[in-house]
Amino acid sequence: MNNTLYIAKDALSSSMTICNQYHRFLSHIERVSFFENVNRRDLALKAIIAALHSAMNATQLTVFHFITHQEKEYLHAIKTWTSHYKDKLHTLPYETASEAKKIQRFLTSHTFFMLRYASKKCIHQNEEFYKTTPAG
Repeated sequence: MNNTLYIAKDALSSSMTICNQYHRFLSHIERVSFFENVNRRDLALKAIIAALHSAMNATQLTVFHFITHQEKEYLHAIKTWTSHYKDKLHTLPYETASEAKKIQRFLTSHTFFMLRYASKKCIHQNEEFYKTTPAG
């Protein structure tokens, strides 16, 4: 039973790559354009929030490994797109105040965001690893 849990955790964590997060990010951007073209600004704003979450996930993953040239290009594209929203933070439909703070910190202070949130994610992943690793 523990081996099944361990395999499931590995499968789940392997899907959390910069490349996968970048492609999720792109799919959300496509939704933004689609919703704006059909005059659904409310849904476009929600797609922007989803894109920002994928961008934050991709950025946090840089803490865990050396990034490749391709991943650097993905991160640069993400940074370029997200920089347009620094002045539009007040227009985004946040679910919670903590989500608003996290996104605002991501867009305004990349270094602070990484120290505040990525380090927390790293600690959490280490705790999960030790919980699911079979004793040997």
